[in-house]
Amino acid sequence: LMVTSSFADITYDQAREHNLSVGLHLNASGEGGFLTNSSILGKQGKVNSAFKNGLPLEASEVDEVIEEFRRQLDLFISKFKVTPDHLNHHHPLYMIPNFTEAFAKFVKEVNIPTRWFRDISPYKLRFPDYTEFGFFEDGSLTVDKLIELLNASPEGVTEVVLHPGFYDPNSTSSYNKEREKQVHI
Repeated sequence: LMVTSSFADITYDQAREHNLSVGLHLNASGEGGFLTNSSILGKQGKVNSAFKNGLPLEASEVDEVIEEFRRQLDLFISKFKVTPDHLNHHHPLYMIPNFTEAFAKFVKEVNIPTRWFRDISPYKLRFPDYTEFGFFEDGSLTVDKLIELLNASPEGVTEVVLHPGFYDPNSTSSYNKEREKQVHI
């Protein structure tokens, strides 16, 4: 759940109605409101460019992103009166060469499981044993494909990356129609 989204409250309520766990989808590089006044955040900001081009941020900029994440976590907790079940982030920020350590320290400090797609085992954090990306593209969005992926999962905790939602004719998301297919399945 992106806590700064205008749909955060209704999304949280719907997830809890269906007994789904709710994690915090931290945002520093996409659309939406931010809680830190910083020009490096957002779709046109330096964070977005840094992950796309594999470029480092300045140390002070990494600190700004972590501060934004801290504020989003605080907002989630104050708004919903619970700690999120896990943390992840919007876009592959692990592509920013000097971001992993700062993110790992933040996650260790707040003691919430996370998702990360590079090796973070030296930081002794809680994260899934395996992440499944195969239930994402339009051609793979079938019940049979989901069952096949789950049956082929290795032992341990497997996270299936999903982006469920409802079709929004006003959305600029490239994944708009597929979201509703995931909800249906």
